[in-house]
Amino acid sequence: IKLEGKQLVVRVADNGVGMTEEECRKLLQESSSGIGLSNVRQRLANLYSGRASLELHSQPGEGTEVIYRIPLEKRE
Repeated sequence: IKLEGKQLVVRVADNGVGMTEEECRKLLQESSSGIGLSNVRQRLANLYSGRASLELHSQPGEGTEVIYRIPLEKRE
């Protein structure tokens, strides 16, 4: 967890099996079979009027990293 400008940045990473770019894209889509990440992404967008974000980065065999960026400013 760290501050970058006026954002709180939370990074969560593992050194697991990782996944392809296509698998990451599917997990973040609203139409994915699971609701976890797409639900969190939508909630961040709603709560912070599109100013927050969720990113997913992964490489097969190298692990996965999820990054949340949350604004510290009050919502208007």
